[in-house]
Amino acid sequence: MVGYEYHSAAETEYLEAVRYYSRIHSELGLSFVTEVESAIERARQFPEAYGRVDDNLRHIGTHRFP
Repeated sequence: MVGYEYHSAAETEYLEAVRYYSRIHSELGLSFVTEVESAIERARQFPEAYGRVDDNLRHIGTHRFP
């Protein structure tokens, strides 16, 4: 399975989004984390299925969150 890592700016944005959704409702924050982890697993399992941004970078969206 393909490995992954967060760009430092992406990790900061991700953690800010977790805090944002958690402030609205704790379960919403957890749902966001679950959705992002699910997207990461899909991308790891099927890396060629998602749009290429750069040589080693692809884009995948989540279903529920922008």
